[in-house]
Amino acid sequence: CLEPGTLPEPQLVASFLDLNAPVLARACLLLECAFFVNRCNRGEWPSWMKMNLPLPMQQAEHLTQASSQHIAISISGPAGANSDPID
Repeated sequence: CLEPGTLPEPQLVASFLDLNAPVLARACLLLECAFFVNRCNRGEWPSWMKMNLPLPMQQAEHLTQASSQHIAISISGPAGANSDPID
């Protein structure tokens, strides 16, 4: 059983239209999804989603990693082309 405001797996949400479930069961699932979106729009995020939101420090670290990766890739191409093959 899910707590109110939590969302089931995306595959489950996508597949409930293909199931031969009663209309009432599908309507309840759609209502639960609508309730979840409504709570998020009001700023009442579930705790599991709050934990996954990036912090400003984590964002800065990711930007540094991305720029470092770009520099490393641009250096490794010419450096690898000029090296002697290992026999």
